[in-house]
Amino acid sequence: SLVNPDRLLNDLRLITGEEPICIQDECHTIIHRLTGSEGLQKAKDYVGQELTNAGYDVQTFDWSRSGYTDQDIIARKQGLTNSNELIFLVAHLDGRKESGEERFPAADDDASGVVALLETARILSSYSFNYTIVFFISTGEEQGTLGVQSYLNQLSQEEIDAILNVVDIDMI
Repeated sequence: SLVNPDRLLNDLRLITGEEPICIQDECHTIIHRLTGSEGLQKAKDYVGQELTNAGYDVQTFDWSRSGYTDQDIIARKQGLTNSNELIFLVAHLDGRKESGEERFPAADDDASGVVALLETARILSSYSFNYTIVFFISTGEEQGTLGVQSYLNQLSQEEIDAILNVVDIDMI
């Protein structure tokens, strides 16, 4: 199997704060990943770094909506013959606080989807496809898909029409 379960579990432990994330000799333990929080920023830094290390062109999309401000992460693998037609793989990195506790890992909703998306990106990085594959890691999902809505609202109708399929990976 191409899936590396140890790497999946390691990603999950880092994103949920079970273990500290260390980037460029700076370590941080994530307490939560609320939209706009430091913990979410550290998780975005890690995910962006992992996608870059896998060879993807990684960009961020800044958004501000309904009193929230954050960024989505977008990584692309250019298609060979139909590069203007897109297949989106989507997961959200933000989490939701459901109790009075300070720490809440949001492991299922949706760190599970993000680590699956990361592993998929690593595996697919060595393959070529006719269509462009877009890995879209959104934020603001728990407040009503704010990051996704903001991204879609700034696309032209032609850009929207170029999206052939969307696979949303949430709570696996």
